[in-house]
Amino acid sequence: MKSLIKYSLEAKTNYISNISDIKNIINKYPQVIIKFYAKWCGPCQRVKSHYTQLASEYLKVEFKEVDIDQVKDAKHEFKFKTIPHFKYYSKGKLKGELSNSNEKVLKNFIKEHLEP
Repeated sequence: MKSLIKYSLEAKTNYISNISDIKNIINKYPQVIIKFYAKWCGPCQRVKSHYTQLASEYLKVEFKEVDIDQVKDAKHEFKFKTIPHFKYYSKGKLKGELSNSNEKVLKNFIKEHLEP
C-alpha cells in the first residue's frame, strides 16, 4: 500500500493517514511530537495555530498530526481517550503525553521535553 503522508502548507507539520506511517515516523526521527485531533473538535481547532507556531520554533523536532476520523484505530493503538492529545517520542520511545488544549500548558509541555 502506498504511503499517504500529506504536507501541510500551514507549517512544517505533516498529516499522517495510517497506523503504519505513524509507527514508521516514530522510529525514523530522533524527536517527534504527534497531535491526535478531529476536525469537528473545538479545542483541537483552537490549539491548531499555536501548534503550528511551535513547529516553526522547534526545528529539530518533527511535528505531525493524525486525524482520528481518518485513522480510526489511532485511539486504541496509541491508548488515549480525549483529544487533542499530544505524544512526544524520543529515539522511538514515548517520553511524554498531554491531553489539553490550553496554549500555555502545551508550550510548557514542549519546553519541558525539548530545546528549540
